[in-house]
Amino acid sequence: MSITLARIAELTGGRLAGDGARVLDRARPLEEAGPGDLSFVASEKVLPRLPGCAAGALIVLNGLEITGRDVVYHENPHAAMAQVVEVLYPEVAPEPGVHDLAVVHPDARLGEGVSVAPFAVVEADAVLGDGVHIGAGAVVSRGVRVGAGTIIHPRVVLYPRVTLGKGCLVYAGAVIGAEGFGFALVGEQHVKVPQVGGVEIGDDVEIGANSCIDAGTLAPTRLGDNTKVDDLVMIGHNNQIGRSVLLCGQVGLAGSNTIEDFVILTGQTGVSGHLRVGKGAMAAAKSAIMRDVAPGEKVAGVPHMPLDLWRRVWKASQRLPEMRREMKALLRRVDDLERLMDSEAP
Repeated sequence: MSITLARIAELTGGRLAGDGARVLDRARPLEEAGPGDLSFVASEKVLPRLPGCAAGALIVLNGLEITGRDVVYHENPHAAMAQVVEVLYPEVAPEPGVHDLAVVHPDARLGEGVSVAPFAVVEADAVLGDGVHIGAGAVVSRGVRVGAGTIIHPRVVLYPRVTLGKGCLVYAGAVIGAEGFGFALVGEQHVKVPQVGGVEIGDDVEIGANSCIDAGTLAPTRLGDNTKVDDLVMIGHNNQIGRSVLLCGQVGLAGSNTIEDFVILTGQTGVSGHLRVGKGAMAAAKSAIMRDVAPGEKVAGVPHMPLDLWRRVWKASQRLPEMRREMKALLRRVDDLERLMDSEAP
């Protein structure tokens, strides 16, 4: 697929500067782009790399004036680039229908334009909305509800009592609604506590490959609209996650947390159970959240602390060997002074 620079400006609402008739065939990084490629500049930091860039055209952040190139200026180059990429690399919609090698129970209800790929299983009383796609080898268990336009990639497992909203994407290998990790100690034995609450997922939610979302104990584990879950994320039972939350790779949530709207937890952050992370809070990579986080707070570290404090602690930690040497030298001087004072005492 190809697109002209003028069409890019029209599509994204950007400002054209240069040859609007220039045709672009691909989107590529600055270092790899050629004359038929589109790339982007979202920060002043990138400007030193431009002399070696052979891209045919650029989407550039407003305020960064670039001469001698065909450009579309935009307030958000990342978002504009995403729009263009959808045009340059259109998704191929699966053909509607149930493949001969799929197993769909007669009592399952399928909307218009549903597609079910080979070796997928759709059990009794499952409901698939219009335009839903179930990938090869996926399992949609009894009674599951899948909203219109949702795409379930290969080998996803949706356990009973799972509901997904409209326009969701669930990538390969994700498991949603498995029993939460709940046990009671009876005598000297751990006895399983049944986890029958299921999972409720809102609209426009993405679940990354090989992520797991456990069923709630008695009430559902919930994810709000537009929340995005990266690959290899673990969401324990009873978590209540708001809308437009970002959970990056290898984040782990123990049970019964409340993660409010617009929270961002970056890679390998862990959240202990029964905590509240306030609206708009952010955690740096590898943070260990051990107590509540206030709305809008930025934290880092193990256990977590305010980000500014963590930076000071980290900088100080880089001087520990030097500080140790200085401390030993000071102790030696103190010993010398004490011996001198003792020798001069009457």
